[in-house]
Parts: sequence; C-alpha cells; structure tokens
Amino acid sequence: MTTDSIDASDVADVSDAAALPDVQVLMGATFALMSSWATQSAEDGCTRCRALIARKVVSNLFFLIHHPQVGDGLSRLLSTCHERWQWLSADALQQADLAHALAEQPPRDAMH
Repeated sequence: MTTDSIDASDVADVSDAAALPDVQVLMGATFALMSSWATQSAEDGCTRCRALIARKVVSNLFFLIHHPQVGDGLSRLLSTCHERWQWLSADALQQADLAHALAEQPPRDAMH
C-alpha cells in the first residue's frame, strides 16, 4: 500500500495534553466523519469528498492512538482501524482520480 502516513515525528509533541482536543470530542468527530463517508457513495458524484473525508479519518485516528487519555487496549484497536482507513483512503483517492480522468475525456462522437 502506498499512502502518505503520518509519523509521530512529523507533528508537535502529542504528549502535550493541552495542545490536543478532548479525547471524547475527537472520537465523536471521527465517528461523525466515518458516518458521513459511509452514507456517500462513489455514484453520488463526490468522489473527491469521500477521499478527503477518509484522509481526515486517518488523521484523527492517528491523534487518537497517541492521545494521552487513550489506554493501551483502545490504542491497539485504534491502530487496527487506522491501518484499515489508510487502505480505504488510498482506494477512495484512486476512485476520485479515475472519476476526474474520465470526466476530463472529450465525449466520443458516435458518428463521424
């Protein structure tokens, strides 16, 4: 899988609890994004939106994994979800790129 992943060294000190949003707020926002992603389909014409939502879920899951208020068990579960959402994000981006490429093709004239 070739996705841009976030590394802990790429961000500010995630152990600084004052710099992080409340864990419940971040979890709720992540669930809302997941629900939004699930209710949209590629046929809705917003494949780019789906890709962006999936990328934001990946980001939120990363910060949840490293949040100081999250225990080890939940962190492991979130890590598994993070891996899955990285795959979903890459797939959604491929679909968006394909939809964009198809939309830019000139219409084929049936009769010459």
